[in-house]
Amino acid sequence: MSLHLRLLSVFYLLAASVHALPAATRSHTDPASRSSNPSFSASSLAAISLDPNYQRDSCVSATKLFGDRVFWVCRDTIVLTDQSLNDEFANPGVTSGFVSSTGSWSNQTSGGAAGPLLVPPPSGQGQQQATSSYQYQLTQYGGDIATTAYVPYADDECNSDGNQAGTGAPCSNNGTRVPLWPDSPPYVTQVASDGSVTAWLYLRRPLIKGLSIQNFEPPGSLYYIYWPSNDGADTLPLIGLVNEEFFPEGSFTYGDYGGVVDTAGEYLYLFGQSLYTDSQGNQPIALARCPVDSPANNRTYEYYYNDGTWSSVQPSVNDTSAFISAGAGGQGTYFYSSYLGQYVWLGQLANSLGLQVAVSVAPEPYGPWSAPSVIAILPASEYGPTYSVAAHPEMSSNQQEIYLTYTRQVYWNNNADNSDRTFYENPLWHMTWN
Repeated sequence: MSLHLRLLSVFYLLAASVHALPAATRSHTDPASRSSNPSFSASSLAAISLDPNYQRDSCVSATKLFGDRVFWVCRDTIVLTDQSLNDEFANPGVTSGFVSSTGSWSNQTSGGAAGPLLVPPPSGQGQQQATSSYQYQLTQYGGDIATTAYVPYADDECNSDGNQAGTGAPCSNNGTRVPLWPDSPPYVTQVASDGSVTAWLYLRRPLIKGLSIQNFEPPGSLYYIYWPSNDGADTLPLIGLVNEEFFPEGSFTYGDYGGVVDTAGEYLYLFGQSLYTDSQGNQPIALARCPVDSPANNRTYEYYYNDGTWSSVQPSVNDTSAFISAGAGGQGTYFYSSYLGQYVWLGQLANSLGLQVAVSVAPEPYGPWSAPSVIAILPASEYGPTYSVAAHPEMSSNQQEIYLTYTRQVYWNNNADNSDRTFYENPLWHMTWN
């Protein structure tokens, strides 16, 4: 057995042994006063981010560099034949496959310290229509051309006959699907002295039909990611399932909505969001934390209640005493900015079809969070929604700047009459804080 698999087996055993939570205890936290929101002094389109072999729904990146590179995990991915968008649309069925997730690297300049490495799109590269309106691209790469999903499917997640999109039996019997979509970044909790990286990925496991949710209280899974610094340049980090129902059905999937390690490096704070929507269109948010050295042990988790206390008792997804205000409800990213001296949530307004980027700040991960305000409006899709805003603070060369990506849909061959034929673009924007 390889060293990598032996390391994963330790976490499988640990996860299998962790079930019961300790007796209830509560500690009290008094948040400091909230602050006003920051603003941008400048914004500019930097590049398109893409792996030319794939059409990707949307991507997020790990919270720290792996060595001097950015590690990405991406949602629904069409594997192109010969990097061709024409094959995707003009010759249906010619594409090489469809998987629910993929991983990639991208390079930084000057050993990671001077921002992302942006290059003109190569003339011989595919997806020319996607890159034609961009002066630069951030090239994503790594691993063999995907035939399996990067986030592995368990045997009961509709992956029969090797299905890698969660649409196999028994889901195929009624048109449902188990999508394993990484919506928030892998959280890096350790960078060893030899440069090896340990990270964790939390995923909610809903059942959907089309885009309609079929189970509103799904369980949540925890995955372990490990990258040995001496692996080959194209080799993606190892990933393994720790516990398929780390957060049981009826609870929040903490970490799926976002997370951040505190400035002391003591706790990993994890935000979860309910799939239920209230009359104002808001989905409740809740918060948990665990020591950074024990994310696989659910006995170490504490859960925040809106009376300012932490408890070992995990609330249900319907427990209003666990609901907090932390962000604007759309997809976004939590991080700490030393330039602003605040924890920041940067993302999309809930139920926004255009791209209104909102910001909220707090002195601590548990708040109080300022009321979100719109900080930028970016070019929207030509057809359909614009979504999946993700911030990438690990890319920045200094703390006054921040990079953002999002997903927009563009008409194939600029033909608005074929509204069902759109491809994905993931623009990379560079922002400067005031």
